[in-house]
Amino acid sequence: MSIHIHVCGGGVKREIENMKRLLLIVIPITFIFCLLSVSHFSFFEFLELKSLDVQFGLRGAVKPDPRIIIAAIDEKSLDDLGQWPWPRSKLASLVRNLREAGAKVIAFDVVFAEADRLGFDRILADELAKTPGAVLGYFFDKDKKVSNVPELENAAAGGYFNTYPDRDGIVRRMPLLFEGYGGKSGNSLALGVVSKFYGFTPFVKRDGAGNCLHIIVGEKAIPVDASCRMMINYPGRPGTFPYISVSDIISGRFKERDLKDAIVLVGASAAGLSDQRPTPFSSAHAGVEIHASIADNILTGRYLKRTAASEVINLAGLLLIGLLSLFILARLNIAWAITFQSLLIITILGIGYWQFVGGLWFPIVYLVLEALCLFIAVMLFRYFTEGREKKAIHRAFKFYLAPQVIDGLLKDTSKLKLGGERREITILFSDVRNFTTISEGLDPAKLVSLMNEYFTCMTDIIMEEGGMVDKYIGDAIMAIFGAPAEQADHAEKACRAALRMFSALAELEPVLCKKYGIGGFKIGIGINTGIAHVGNMGSSNRFNYTAIGDAVNVASRLEGLTKEYKTPIIVSSATKCGCGASFNFSPLGGVQVKGKLEKLEVFGLKKHYVLTS
Repeated sequence: MSIHIHVCGGGVKREIENMKRLLLIVIPITFIFCLLSVSHFSFFEFLELKSLDVQFGLRGAVKPDPRIIIAAIDEKSLDDLGQWPWPRSKLASLVRNLREAGAKVIAFDVVFAEADRLGFDRILADELAKTPGAVLGYFFDKDKKVSNVPELENAAAGGYFNTYPDRDGIVRRMPLLFEGYGGKSGNSLALGVVSKFYGFTPFVKRDGAGNCLHIIVGEKAIPVDASCRMMINYPGRPGTFPYISVSDIISGRFKERDLKDAIVLVGASAAGLSDQRPTPFSSAHAGVEIHASIADNILTGRYLKRTAASEVINLAGLLLIGLLSLFILARLNIAWAITFQSLLIITILGIGYWQFVGGLWFPIVYLVLEALCLFIAVMLFRYFTEGREKKAIHRAFKFYLAPQVIDGLLKDTSKLKLGGERREITILFSDVRNFTTISEGLDPAKLVSLMNEYFTCMTDIIMEEGGMVDKYIGDAIMAIFGAPAEQADHAEKACRAALRMFSALAELEPVLCKKYGIGGFKIGIGINTGIAHVGNMGSSNRFNYTAIGDAVNVASRLEGLTKEYKTPIIVSSATKCGCGASFNFSPLGGVQVKGKLEKLEVFGLKKHYVLTS
């Protein structure tokens, strides 16, 4: 489709009139987007943050500074040293061994707010005092500073480890200075670490209005916004930095050359200690690795900045897109208009990504949305002014507006509504044993590949037995039987699926061990049958079909008991009753499941017996 200029005056006049009308559409849209860009409209800034997350995912991991090491309070450490918190004498051994190994800075992403119950604070304080690069963490609880006990506080420098997520809960930036507590200010843990590493006290360079411009540490000028916040240029997913288990350091099972002149950040990575934060790379990023990422940015100079120049370029781009929409889109046929606009958006995205890789956060959402809005506006204008083009316009718009829906939802639209029903179902939880150990020995790409192979095999079995995989929770699988489609034998199907999962894993395990170089790959499964609430749950514009209720919680806890009983499959008495005599069960006695007042009779499902259908 094209608009031709005819020699006759009527054709020229008609095109001029159309261009005038089009100006009344293009100019207001362009002006609105320019205004939104200058005012940093919150919704569009939110989309910019989401686009930034996508760019992190596209870029993937980069090699972090090798001088930064994580001393992890991990599952292995908890197994070796006992429940946290440990006696301060053990931490004193940690500090001493790190110092003697040549670590330049030792920082704790933990706070010792209460005295050691065994009275070992003096021992740890002495070791910290002997360590020039010692930094202890603290945090702010609203207007209250939660510090370490005085004996430790006086023995080392400090830095707060609060993280301040954006409104969607994701940590993308960090204030390097906190100002206002009792008229005092404090350094973030990462800034305190870097200051110790370079041996300089940081100071702030401000403009005439008192806004932060840079934080200076020696010869390093750290770019920050007016509130002294630094964008975090994450090197990669959790596990990007080298990890050493704290128990290995305390027991001397490490190479001293790995710690020579290093920055060692001591922090929790064990899931049970709950120091997990959402980041652009992961919904569960260890807090200590967030601080390590900030230190890495400063040491390497690999910052992520948003400059005033990029704002000016963004405005110029908005004006240019307005002109292109007016003088090019109006003259192209539908196929060429789509091609042109697609190339324009790809170019915007490409420039934005190129700038991102170079360390510049370039606004792209305003440009892309303006391009889309102008494209739609121009196409609609032509649709209503040129009747012969209606069919062609419809074909163009279907690529943007025609949703793909599941056949079942088309037949019964009530399933799109929030809500559900109470129904007896069987819930299966499975979990990988020693997953932390496995994950520590693999790089992220191999770990993802390993889990994808495992999940594919297990998911196929669950679906073949009529179950529905509700969700993947890290290395765990939650599946439900008896919903959404009713099944009279849902307990049998769940047990059959569990047995088949173990049978399949017996064949898959040696393949995985050889392919990925792991020592073993085992799982535990808990199964429970009971009344649960099943249906669509969530918000009015985003929801999932799932199950909630006490029956679900019990199934999860039964899976956890497989470690204690050293039984790979544990089922509840309700599940056993639902199976009749179809399977072999071994009684394990009554257990006190967390959250239940009465003991629950549980049984082991014998994995060597597989029911044939």
